[in-house]
Amino acid sequence: MNNVLDYIVALTNLYGFVHKEMVVDIYNMHHEKKISAALVEDCYMNLPVELEKNYIEAYRDCFVHETIMEFHEFDYYSREKANKPYYIPEKKELLRYRDRCYFEDTVYYRQLVTYIATVFYDGNVKKAVMLAEDIQGYCEMNFDEKSYMQLFSHRGLRIQGPACKDCLRTLIRQLCVNTRTWNNNGFTQVELEQIIAEDKVL
Repeated sequence: MNNVLDYIVALTNLYGFVHKEMVVDIYNMHHEKKISAALVEDCYMNLPVELEKNYIEAYRDCFVHETIMEFHEFDYYSREKANKPYYIPEKKELLRYRDRCYFEDTVYYRQLVTYIATVFYDGNVKKAVMLAEDIQGYCEMNFDEKSYMQLFSHRGLRIQGPACKDCLRTLIRQLCVNTRTWNNNGFTQVELEQIIAEDKVL
């Protein structure tokens, strides 16, 4: 049972919400010993404490991250996610998403950390990481540009001149389009556009 709960937590963190049937399908894709739909149905009807501790609720046959419920965004994400494919990583990578703070450490993230550390924190990487992680989180939630810039002002950091602002915009934009998001079912915007382009060719 614990292994099944791990999958529910990981998939909910990756997708924002996941239908109970998809939990069964993906779990069985990764394991020779299959689980039944009834097992996951029982988790849905009698939500285990472990799921509640991981901020997961049961709603409309799905396991849903409480952030979506709190801001009444289930219908919004349902529309955003509709007709898009799902990113399904290998088992080892998927289970990293049990940690709700996990995200892929991409070259775009590291470039942003380096720039912030150099320009704003006199080389202090630890402080730069704290700010970059907040920006990463905003990318996952598709915040607007103004929100990103407010993260700097809230920390008392001044963006010196248009060149610095343009560089930040570029770095943040690159990070965002290469970040896995709920509205794209775990795909990055770049990956999704490539899939769409390939489908058109076919």
